[in-house]
Amino acid sequence: MIKAVIFDSDGMLLYGTRFSDVYSREFNVPLSEMNPFFEGPFKKCVLGKADLKEELQKGWLERWKWDKAADELLAYWFKTGAKSHTEIFKDVKEIRARGILCLIATNQEKHRISHLSKKFSYDRIFNAVFASWSVGYKKTEPEFLDAIMKYLKDEDASLEKENVLFWDDKAEHIESIKKYGMQTALFTDVPAYKETMKSFNLL
Repeated sequence: MIKAVIFDSDGMLLYGTRFSDVYSREFNVPLSEMNPFFEGPFKKCVLGKADLKEELQKGWLERWKWDKAADELLAYWFKTGAKSHTEIFKDVKEIRARGILCLIATNQEKHRISHLSKKFSYDRIFNAVFASWSVGYKKTEPEFLDAIMKYLKDEDASLEKENVLFWDDKAEHIESIKKYGMQTALFTDVPAYKETMKSFNLL
């Protein structure tokens, strides 16, 4: 019996074109100038070991031909890839009304998850939001999953790993989470998601 459902943010709740692709086209900045940031400093931001705004001001704004403040770049950034699957949000409200816990698990740095939480009312719609920057680990790592299980056990002492359904849009994430002992489902599109949820008697 599923007692908790964990939802992915980007790629499931939200969809859209990747920021670097949009920016590269609009400002004629090669991805080769952008990728080193995401392969280096950004990874520290995602784990809460660096601040995104501060890292961008270490020469990256100039490399990306951005002549405004870092705050304005973040505002532009956070508009991309942020269209929502409203059907899933509606489902969350119905699922929670049945006493099933609904969480978000996401690899996210603090500025963007704060923005998304406000824009899409994550804190109001979901029981809890687990982001890598605050946990200090990525969502496929045992320490991250342990933090989720601790929260769930505090909410319902009878809840075990097999009572958790973890959604993600990346197959490699699913494999790691499955090894941890949770039930998993790969998100591809809304119709397939609906069918899977029905198979678990969640819709």
